[in-house]
Amino acid sequence: MECADLQQQWAASQADALQLLKDDKVMLAEARFGALESHWRAGAHAGCDSCRDFVEGILNSVARTDLRARAHRVAAVRASVASDDGWILQRDADGIRTLYRLEPGNSHIILRAECDIDSPVLDILALFYEVDLYTRWMPTYKLIGLKAATILENPSPTKLLVHIVANVPWPMQTRDLCIAIDGVDCMDDGNAHRQIVVLLDSSEMFEGKAIPAPAASITRMEMRHGALILTPHVVNGGGTATRLQLTCAIDPKLPMIPDCLINFGVRHLAYMALDKMRKEIAALHGSELYAGRIVEHDAFYGFIRRRLEELQLPEHHAASIAAVVPPPAAPTSSSASASTS
Repeated sequence: MECADLQQQWAASQADALQLLKDDKVMLAEARFGALESHWRAGAHAGCDSCRDFVEGILNSVARTDLRARAHRVAAVRASVASDDGWILQRDADGIRTLYRLEPGNSHIILRAECDIDSPVLDILALFYEVDLYTRWMPTYKLIGLKAATILENPSPTKLLVHIVANVPWPMQTRDLCIAIDGVDCMDDGNAHRQIVVLLDSSEMFEGKAIPAPAASITRMEMRHGALILTPHVVNGGGTATRLQLTCAIDPKLPMIPDCLINFGVRHLAYMALDKMRKEIAALHGSELYAGRIVEHDAFYGFIRRRLEELQLPEHHAASIAAVVPPPAAPTSSSASASTS
């Protein structure tokens, strides 16, 4: 094949990968770029300067570099919760498991909490997407609790910048946390487990822009290695429930309190949080509040519903709180009279 024809073929593969990325099919886009790179490495044109420059321009582009980093984070977090190797079991009760492990070179633990939830995937995602409603269900522990949660940026259906403010006991300053959220579709990427992975990170940048600094009266916390992982059993061997796994390492910036006490509190708060999540999700199916949010935020929920339909998930997962959207109110007698006059 001539170099020009081969380069045209590579350009078409790049266009396909970028379209998958635009459609938020991150891992499929990563696979497409990986196949292009493998084809180049193994091909007869590997020694051609023109072909090398062309392919390296694709593989070293900003889009490819960012995608590679995202895919690496997804792979790392999926691997970290795939087994109990290296984790210490903290509690196993009522279907909820909490585990932790120490991070080399850091005094704060990495936390992991998990349980099965027999509710539609859309309902589970709704609980996490409606950020301003977190205060309705987030637990309080030893005077530590959520004060407010808001969305600062929402550049795409699967990317958010969330700001959380937490109360802590006096005389400590109020804490806040800015979390960059990146939802990644891993439902048909060829992995042994088909999952939805939501990356959580408190880095200082979001979509190329600096995250606003906290007010002088507020101390900013940090989150590392954060992810929410949903594994629908129906596409992973059978069953109607979805495995929910949450993992992260949080530094609450409390230098006056020993790390051992912070870690103890975090471990117990994790169990309480997952228990509250499970109960709240179970109650969502009849919630007119959340049903209204699904209508209001159709950019996100429409995207999720279309994706679930593509995957042909059974009726259980297609059903959702959207089914309880109340019909338009019937006109009152006064409004009916006004319309006929």
